[in-house]
Amino acid sequence: MKLHVSSEYSSQYTLENDLNLYCRHLTGPNSEHPFTSLEWLRCWLYGFSSYNDCCLYGLKQGESPMAVLPMVSTRVPLKHWSVSCLSYPGNGHSPRGDIPAVNAEARNELLRLAMPKLFKQSPLIVFPGLLVGSSSWQAVRHLSSDRIGIRTECRYEAPGFFINKGWGSYFSGLPKKSRDRIKNNFSRARRQGSLSHCFSDSNEDGHNSVFSQLEKIDSASWQGKAGSGLFSTSENRRFYSKLLNNKESLRSLICLTMLDQHAIAYSIALLWHDTAYILKMGYDEAYSSISPGVITSSVFFEKLDSLGVKKIDFGAGTSVEKSRWEDHRVLYDNLWLIDRKQLSGRLFSAILKYVDSKKHYLESPFDVEV
Repeated sequence: MKLHVSSEYSSQYTLENDLNLYCRHLTGPNSEHPFTSLEWLRCWLYGFSSYNDCCLYGLKQGESPMAVLPMVSTRVPLKHWSVSCLSYPGNGHSPRGDIPAVNAEARNELLRLAMPKLFKQSPLIVFPGLLVGSSSWQAVRHLSSDRIGIRTECRYEAPGFFINKGWGSYFSGLPKKSRDRIKNNFSRARRQGSLSHCFSDSNEDGHNSVFSQLEKIDSASWQGKAGSGLFSTSENRRFYSKLLNNKESLRSLICLTMLDQHAIAYSIALLWHDTAYILKMGYDEAYSSISPGVITSSVFFEKLDSLGVKKIDFGAGTSVEKSRWEDHRVLYDNLWLIDRKQLSGRLFSAILKYVDSKKHYLESPFDVEV
């Protein structure tokens, strides 16, 4: 098996062709989740990166793709600074990372061959959003050596719930206090005006007709005011505009809640097999007294159930709102790989250990045995 590299010096056309070759062959519509699909990576690179800042490491046996690792040049936050690195193309907009491969042997071989080349470009390599215990997580963790220090920079929980017995059965199984709260929210909203909901499906006419309403809600939401909304930055705008109008293999669904024909809340999901990945939720804070987010979620989940969805995945991070629905959580790690052979890597490791000493960790996030 041989390593093939499409570097940052390659043209966008070459990189697109190579992405197509590897992703179509190694992920495709049968992959476990959508976040390594060609369409997702295209949207991510379009929104958050420049093709001149990308490189693609692929493993082939003859002409057959065996494994692929796209990487982007970026920066990660560290206390009051930011540090340059190479990273798998993922962040809060990519709930899960992976290294697509035909088998574990090909994945391990790709990493073995690619790591020396990656470290020539940066002493810090980042793998965000790896499912703890997954084959990609294990492959990265097993790179730990005298040269490569591995740091669990962040471990986070992703809540979700199953509706495989139908929405009615799931809702009736919620605690009475939760059911009453949801019903009371609907009653309060209807006392204020005419409550209605509409759905937009990318498989039908796309989402252009609801973009202006999304933008209004987004600008009035806490995410919009904090700079993390759908359209808060030019990067977010490019990403979500391209993603939500993708009519290839990525199907997205939007639920809008209206009060007297005024849009007050939204929820966006990416549908993949029998799972709905909730990408973004928002509401106009002027209507917070009627909990429009709770109302929208309830209506949206019932709609998703009618489309054959069996599992709801909330993505990274926990919250009070998510906890009202969840029945399980899974763990993800953001892993940092540091080249201790380079002087800059050793210096960076020393800085990190100093920062850790100020946090009073009970256990060092470096090189934890697996």
